[in-house]
Amino acid sequence: MKDFVKVLYLVVALLVLSVLGFFTVYVPLKVVFAFFSIVVVGYIIKTYTGKMTGFIVLAVLLFLIPMASAESFKYLATTGESGLRRLMNFTEVLTSQSGRVYNPSVSYEEPEELVINIDGGLRLEFVGDSGIVVPSELKVRPKEDVLEITGGDKKSTYVVRLGGRDVEKIDISSVRLDVSGSLGKRLKKFEASTVGMSMNGELSADKIKLDGTGVNLNGRLSAEELDIDSVGVEIDGELAAERITIQSVGVNLNIRLRDCGFVDISATGVNGKIDFVGGSDLRLEIDGTGGTLRVKNSSNNDIQINSSGVKVVRE
Repeated sequence: MKDFVKVLYLVVALLVLSVLGFFTVYVPLKVVFAFFSIVVVGYIIKTYTGKMTGFIVLAVLLFLIPMASAESFKYLATTGESGLRRLMNFTEVLTSQSGRVYNPSVSYEEPEELVINIDGGLRLEFVGDSGIVVPSELKVRPKEDVLEITGGDKKSTYVVRLGGRDVEKIDISSVRLDVSGSLGKRLKKFEASTVGMSMNGELSADKIKLDGTGVNLNGRLSAEELDIDSVGVEIDGELAAERITIQSVGVNLNIRLRDCGFVDISATGVNGKIDFVGGSDLRLEIDGTGGTLRVKNSSNNDIQINSSGVKVVRE
């Protein structure tokens, strides 16, 4: 009889925890209620009763930590600019280089295609001249119309200066990427795959593809197709692209948009402002679970907006 009463109390406790978890808005508290619900289930199921310590440890490892991480990212992404800023700060800390900074010292002829694949951080400076200057610590392999740069140390940062007169394609893979300056020309392709990425200046290419954990863009980007895939995306500047695709957890925008026909944003949280200055009619597709996006039409063109989960305010 005592065992029956004990189980009855536990069932009632489980129901109470379930109800509280369902109606609680604060995500971290939902995770706590869910965890304790699992512990209560462990008491109820006799198989686990004798191994409760192991069950709790497994619950922490298999449920609480992964769930808390996923929900925390979701919570930060949908709580506006401050939440995304915390995500971006985390990425900056994760990719910060505490080692030496190697300045460029060896000059090479500028190739048609530049491929950089290094372990460590890369500072790519567009200087609007001819040629390319690379640190002597990196391995450089010229072959036909391609210049390949490899090597490096994960804790170090390498500065590469590129003129941009002859280059047509740039492909980069590094731990962190910081781009500054202006090429003064339009590339055929610019692709970058990094953990943390920051751009300050001007970049123009037929196709721009950015893949990273954190992407922070300031300045002016121009392309026929702009594709961004990242956990956190923060853009402050001017975009001119016929087609823009952004896939992320958190997106924060403060952009002046022109000459664009289609924008597709798929993210957990979308916040910020878009000022559309025209060039063509715009179709804006937004798919998310939270956030507020303000859209201002400063042109005579039409804007068609389809939004799911994100509040859109026309100004």
